[in-house]
Amino acid sequence: MIDYVALTQPRSTIENADGSRAVAVPGQVVSRIRIPPEQVFELAKALTQQLKAWEQETGRKPPERPLFRHGLQGE
Repeated sequence: MIDYVALTQPRSTIENADGSRAVAVPGQVVSRIRIPPEQVFELAKALTQQLKAWEQETGRKPPERPLFRHGLQGE
């Protein structure tokens, strides 16, 4: 299953019950696609091929740091 999410508010830093910090990214699922489990690997393979083609075509690489992180280590 693949969920497409629209952000509803800007991200914010929250403190968990154990005192650790995390990033909250509020959003709402706007579309859901169900795919058969046996096709997950084919989808991953196709996405990898498309990414490689995009990198060759544009000469660019994806961001080194993820756009969204689960925690804020070092911040």
